[in-house]
Amino acid sequence: MKSETMSESVIDFGSVVPGTTVRAVKKDDGKYYMPRRDIIMAVCNKDEKHASNIWTQNLTVDEKSELSRFSGNHRFQGSGFGETEVLNLDGALMLTMMLPGKFARSVRIKAANLLKKWIYENTDDPLLREMAAETDQSNALETKKRRERDDLVLDLQLEERRISLKRQAVELHEKEAEIPFRVHEHAMQIYQSLCPNNKIDERARIMFKDRLLNLIVKPSAQITNGVDENPDGSPMSVSDLVVKAGKVFGPGDMIKIGANAAMRFRERYGEDKDPSKHEQYIGGRKCLVNHYVLKDHDLVVAAIESFVKGK
Repeated sequence: MKSETMSESVIDFGSVVPGTTVRAVKKDDGKYYMPRRDIIMAVCNKDEKHASNIWTQNLTVDEKSELSRFSGNHRFQGSGFGETEVLNLDGALMLTMMLPGKFARSVRIKAANLLKKWIYENTDDPLLREMAAETDQSNALETKKRRERDDLVLDLQLEERRISLKRQAVELHEKEAEIPFRVHEHAMQIYQSLCPNNKIDERARIMFKDRLLNLIVKPSAQITNGVDENPDGSPMSVSDLVVKAGKVFGPGDMIKIGANAAMRFRERYGEDKDPSKHEQYIGGRKCLVNHYVLKDHDLVVAAIESFVKGK
């Protein structure tokens, strides 16, 4: 945006600080000059009083002396305007880079590019006009690079967040998996404290052993659409499967069903193969009984059905 009164103009600084302008005047030497105070107010985003304080309190004597080489004076059109110190482009750029404060540091490059572009576009020198076009291209390239950097940083932050959430999920799963084992250990400790001489009896030992085996085996079984993807599963005895089938048989019948199931097992895996055996209390006595994993439960079911049909 440019408005003119004789040789005077106004530079729109809205792209740097919304609502901000800097006056400019083209002097007899053909160069544009800008008020020192306007530059401080725009780049530091301060009012006139604070801008004066920055000049008097924050810039050193050497810095002011260096800037004086590029300065002059001008009375701008309008009532109430007295002589004010102005700086040519070199001085304006130097002052922009000298100004203190977090805000000034964040906008000084953008402000300097805006000043150069405006001066180059409003000059009669064709070389400077060409430089203005190059500045536009440079700014566009810098904007593209900055956006690419921002996108990369965002992608990295998202990936770090994803990894962090995955790590938290794994840690939570591990903690949840430990709970049944802690409960099992606590139950053993309570039971042991209730036993004479703190010695667990044989029957309880077998029960706790079976429970521990189940805890070790079951977490590895994955259930999908109602199907156990672990072909072994948790081993079950013939009596367990009979109860699961909703049947009741006497001891003699159970022996016959067990023998039939063992025969079917050997038919499937070979005559020299026997089902795995586990300790179990039967009639108050500790016995070794055949146990069948999930993929072999059908053998026991077939033995039960065969016995029922043969009765």
